[in-house]
Amino acid sequence: GYPSPLNYHFFPKSCCTSVNEVICHGIPDSRKLEDGDIVNIDVTVYYKGVHGDLNETYFVGNADEASRQLVQCTYECLEKAISIVKPGVRFREIGEVINRHATMSGFSVVKSYCGHGIGELFHCAPNIPHYSSLYHAFQPHIFYIQKSFYFMDNGQLLR
Repeated sequence: GYPSPLNYHFFPKSCCTSVNEVICHGIPDSRKLEDGDIVNIDVTVYYKGVHGDLNETYFVGNADEASRQLVQCTYECLEKAISIVKPGVRFREIGEVINRHATMSGFSVVKSYCGHGIGELFHCAPNIPHYSSLYHAFQPHIFYIQKSFYFMDNGQLLR
């Protein structure tokens, strides 16, 4: 297999590592991880004509409760979204489920990122927003629901 991110739109590394405030697609560097950090590792491989994408979020040492709640909420949103996916479900319904749960949990979705199609192309249609939007109905397809959230305290981005 070949690392899909490497040189994709000039991306300089073979995987993405997003630490703390970096929402997604962070560039790995020599920064030392510290106790309490959150790190998401995103690996995509091109193999036998298709791309496969996987990411996982980890805590370094002892993460604070707010960080743990944020990561837990992203998993819950993902599970809720997956549970309603079937032919005929509108993309906006998936976004509504994600946004509703995130909001009820005290978080906000990042509207500049979305889930996306994957397969023969690395990023392709359909785009699946994490909020209600005027998108088409789901047709049989392979796509990826991106976990991208942050939380607010009096309107300020914390992590």
